[in-house]
Amino acid sequence: MSETWHEGSDDVSLARATPVGYRCLDAARPLPAGASTLIDRAQHRGGLALIYRDNIKAKTKTLQPTTTFEHLCCHMTAGDEHLLLLGVYRPGSFAATAPFFDELSAVLEQLCTYRCPIVILGDFNVHVDVNEDTNALRLKTLLQSFDYVQHVHQPTHKDGHVLDLIITKSETRLSHLLVGDFLSDHAIITFSLDMRKPRLERLWTTCRLWKKFSKSEFEADLEASQLCTDVSALQDLSADELAELYDTTLSTLLDKHCPVVRTRQKFGPLTPWYDADCRASRRKTRRLERRYKRSGAVADRLAWVHQLKQMHALYEDSRQ
Repeated sequence: MSETWHEGSDDVSLARATPVGYRCLDAARPLPAGASTLIDRAQHRGGLALIYRDNIKAKTKTLQPTTTFEHLCCHMTAGDEHLLLLGVYRPGSFAATAPFFDELSAVLEQLCTYRCPIVILGDFNVHVDVNEDTNALRLKTLLQSFDYVQHVHQPTHKDGHVLDLIITKSETRLSHLLVGDFLSDHAIITFSLDMRKPRLERLWTTCRLWKKFSKSEFEADLEASQLCTDVSALQDLSADELAELYDTTLSTLLDKHCPVVRTRQKFGPLTPWYDADCRASRRKTRRLERRYKRSGAVADRLAWVHQLKQMHALYEDSRQ
C-alpha cells in the first residue's frame, strides 16, 4: 500500500488494516518536530506498508536514502522461493525532476546485485499512458536500460491515467494482472507471480583443464616430437599418414600436459536469443562488478554501471 498517511509503525490505522494471520512492514513519513497534526496531516502525505501472511518470512533491506520519493524494500522468503519487493511512492504535488530519475537509477543499480525475482510497485505519479509525456518516456528508457518491464496499461487513477505501476525483470513471469475497484482515488491492482524456475539438470561431461596448461613445456615436447625433429623423413608420407601423425602427436601431448577430466555441469532450457555476444558482454559485466566490489572506487562503479546498461541494451536488441 502506498500513501498510507501513517506516522509510525505503532499507528492504530495500520494495526486495524492488518488482519489476523498477517504481519506488516512499513516505512512511515513522520510529521516534522513541532508540527500540528491536524494542520499538517493533510499536507504531509506519504508512507508505505506491506501486509503479508505470517507464514512468509520478510525483512526490510536498507537502500541508498532518497529525497524525491519514498521507498520500502523487503526480502521475502516462502519455502525455497525468494523475492525482493520494492514499494515506491513519489508525491504527485510536483512533476518528476532530474534528481528523481538519478535517485531511481541509483536504487536500480543496487538491485542489480540480487539474483532472486524483483518486483517494483507503487504510485510513481508519472503519466505512463501519455506517449508524448517527457517524464513517461524518460522512465520507460530508464527501466529498459536495466531490463525491466512495466505491466500496467489500464487507468489506475480516477482521472483516467496510469500512475500505479507493476515492474519486473523481463524474464519474470507475471499473470492475471487486474486493475480492480477504486477503493480511493486509486484502484487496487492484483496479479500472480510465478517464482518457479525451470530445474537445471546436472550431467557428467568431459573437459580439459586449460588453466593448468603450460605453454612452454608443451612447446618443448612438440619440438622434440617426430613432427619437428626430422622433417625430411616426412616427405615420403601420404597426406592421410601426415594427418594421422599430426593428430596422434598432438593428442598425446595434450593428454600429457592438459589431461581430460570428468566434471558435472548444469544444463537448462536454451534461450534462443542468448548468443556469443550476449555471453561475452555478461562475462565482462561480471568482471567489472567484481572489480568494483573489491575496490569500492567511484571510477570502477561508473565503468560497471556503463557496461551493465550496454549489456541490457544488447539483450533487448537480441530479443527483438
